[in-house]
Amino acid sequence: MRIQTLTTCHNRREKTLQSLSDLHAQKLPETVTVQYTIVDDGSIDGTSEAVGKTFPDVEIVHGDGVLFWAGGMRFGWEKSIK
Repeated sequence: MRIQTLTTCHNRREKTLQSLSDLHAQKLPETVTVQYTIVDDGSIDGTSEAVGKTFPDVEIVHGDGVLFWAGGMRFGWEKSIK
C-alpha cells in the first residue's frame, strides 16, 4: 500500500518540521510506503531549506505566496499526481 501525504505551508518552519517529524516517526507495516509532498507557498523563513535538509525524501512544491491553504492543497495535488 502506498500513502501520499500532502500539506501546504507559509512561514511555518517549526510547525512544518514537527509535523513531518511526527509523520516519519510512525511505525507502519513493511508493506506500506509513504510519500510526502509539501507546498511551500512563498515562505521567507527558511521552511523549504529546513525541510530539504532534514527530510530529503519530502517533495517540495513551491507556490508564489498567493495560494493560501485551499489553493496550495489543490496546486500540490495537481503537481503530485503528475
